[in-house]
Amino acid sequence: MAEQTQVHREQAGINAAAVRSAETAESTQQRLPRCRKLLFQFEVDMYAKIKTERLSFIRHNQTRLRADDYIYLHDAVADDRNANRLGNMVILPSSFTSCPRYMHERTQDAMTYVRHYCRPDLFITFTCNSKWDEISNELLPGQQSYDRHDVVARVFHLKLKQLMDYITTGAIFGAVRCHIYTIEWQKRGLPNAHILTWLWFHVPSTGSMWPAKQWFTLHERRFPIHARHPTVQHLSVHLENGQRVYFTEANLQQQLQEPRDTTLTAFFKLCTLDDFARTLLYCQLPAYYTFDASTKCWKRRVQGSSVPDHPGIYQTDALARVYTVHPNNRECFFLRIILHHVVGPVSFHHLRTVEGHVCATFHETCRRLGLLKDDAQWREALEEAATVRSPA
Repeated sequence: MAEQTQVHREQAGINAAAVRSAETAESTQQRLPRCRKLLFQFEVDMYAKIKTERLSFIRHNQTRLRADDYIYLHDAVADDRNANRLGNMVILPSSFTSCPRYMHERTQDAMTYVRHYCRPDLFITFTCNSKWDEISNELLPGQQSYDRHDVVARVFHLKLKQLMDYITTGAIFGAVRCHIYTIEWQKRGLPNAHILTWLWFHVPSTGSMWPAKQWFTLHERRFPIHARHPTVQHLSVHLENGQRVYFTEANLQQQLQEPRDTTLTAFFKLCTLDDFARTLLYCQLPAYYTFDASTKCWKRRVQGSSVPDHPGIYQTDALARVYTVHPNNRECFFLRIILHHVVGPVSFHHLRTVEGHVCATFHETCRRLGLLKDDAQWREALEEAATVRSPA
């Protein structure tokens, strides 16, 4: 714990030092912005230090935080095996920006929009213009736009936000159903955004898209390279006692006695208490409920459109993405199929019950439900795979 606290302090110290060093103040006569390529080298070095500290934090906590399936963890401890040897080390998580898991997760979320709303109606490329007045006015004497990447990035970010506001709120192309964009940098150093937009219907554009006069404040330092709307809730799927458990040596016994709920097991508990939840499929849940990551439970949404005949229930445009399962993992694969066809389950036992008969496997359940009479599930799997891999 002391080492972890020290890592936090060192990382916070480096982040704060980097921000303070990049300040441009009149008292220092704006020395750093005048250094040009030397400033670039300084910024790259500081960015590399920040990234290194983040990676170092993840690496140093791998030895403390481990992951394993709950059932295997329970059996291993029951056999008096050494807790230090249990579990797999956690690799670079998807929360680390631009890592392979991060990119794969964002791609899967984008395919969720395609699956729900078909192909996008608009593909828009928004590129930074180094001659924008908002950039030129901030340059010091003798400077070019490529000498001030900080100004270029901030102005681009603010203009992109205003563009998205014109597209979504202003509806210059029509009412927007959903959108997603990602930002990348060209080889010459200018940022550009690729925007996908799904429309409800088309409305002709009227007037100029940009107002006659705009005000941009250069106060934001960092901005995300990815944004989307609506939100996509990730839903786990696993067999009974097959959920992933994250544990340390200190909380091992607690995790064995009281494993934390997943989105699936929390859905079972919700269905036992909430009448409206028993009318929903697993993939329909996020539109009406939000998952509290701290308490690991589903809660009714407090905003959105009121659902007729159901007081206190609100519907939003939130989407769900149930994690994919490879067909080789047969039982979990068939469980995922059942979850897309059975409403309001309260347990795994309930999911295996068909007309009063308790099936031995989920494969048998699928056959009794008529989900395996033909090759429909294989066609759906191939179509989903084709959609995910398609560049369209």
